[in-house]
Amino acid sequence: MTCFGYRYLRLDVEEQPRTASSISRHEAIENYSKRKPYCFDTIGEILSDITGGDYPIFRDGDASEKDVGYTLLVCIADLEKRTWSLYVGQPTTCSPVVVIPMNFIFDV
Repeated sequence: MTCFGYRYLRLDVEEQPRTASSISRHEAIENYSKRKPYCFDTIGEILSDITGGDYPIFRDGDASEKDVGYTLLVCIADLEKRTWSLYVGQPTTCSPVVVIPMNFIFDV
């Protein structure tokens, strides 16, 4: 989840301090991991979460004056089905606008 301050990238660069919004979103994700195993539906719930107070995971521009961001598109990769599902709303409240098959062929 690159929108969360690049916390998991392994790069040989100086680490930047995380912002309050990234910290808040990571805490929300950690709360989910304590309650449920990760699966496609749980990922959809996490990316739809608006309970973060000033910094929700799904950002609709109405959270607070502190968070002026907006979630335009949510993409979920299902590695078991080999698909990308793209949503223009919260995944828990709408259907994907498109589901793209991941039929990659690598000719090395």
